[in-house]
Amino acid sequence: MTIYYLISLFPVFMQAFSLNIVITLCAMALGIMTGLYITKLYLSRFKLIQLIAKSFLLVFRNVPSFVLLFYLALIIPTQFSLASMHFQIPVIAKAIFALGAPVTGFACGYFLEARTQNKAFQLAPWSQYFIVILMASTTSSIIGVKEIMATANATIAISGDSQMVIPIYSLVALWFISCSLICSWLIKRFDQVLLQRFNNKAQLNAQEGDKE
Repeated sequence: MTIYYLISLFPVFMQAFSLNIVITLCAMALGIMTGLYITKLYLSRFKLIQLIAKSFLLVFRNVPSFVLLFYLALIIPTQFSLASMHFQIPVIAKAIFALGAPVTGFACGYFLEARTQNKAFQLAPWSQYFIVILMASTTSSIIGVKEIMATANATIAISGDSQMVIPIYSLVALWFISCSLICSWLIKRFDQVLLQRFNNKAQLNAQEGDKE
């Protein structure tokens, strides 16, 4: 009975897990773009701009996303008005901003290291951090996002059966483990292609240098 019940929950959990994916992808995109911009400021010739960039980097690297999530939930209103027009701010946007902060810190560190050491771009570190943010996306349930953890807790509460805790949480773990394994495999394959191209380009440049 439990197995059939868990199978029946797959469509619901799939829809809920898609929110975790959306939050993670948006947080990664936001963090990477912000990280690129702060990296440029960090490398500026002007000391004041460098100081501002270092201050932002310090905050993004050291403020826990869980704390930032509560902070954004409190200071950002759920709606605001502008020129007689009303706008809603979804809670998922707050989760994206909160989880985008640590990604910004990671992105800055990666771009600075890649620039100073002239390293080939690799996706493996990004895939690992993607998985970290994906796991952290479950914290968005505390501000009302109906992601997979919130759905699991609601399902357990509705069932009224304490024995369903382990099976349902195991189903949640299955979604995360499956997604992590798929992402790791895809990124590893893609990384091999990028590394091969980088090595071929380096060899070609070396051969051209020898001819000169």
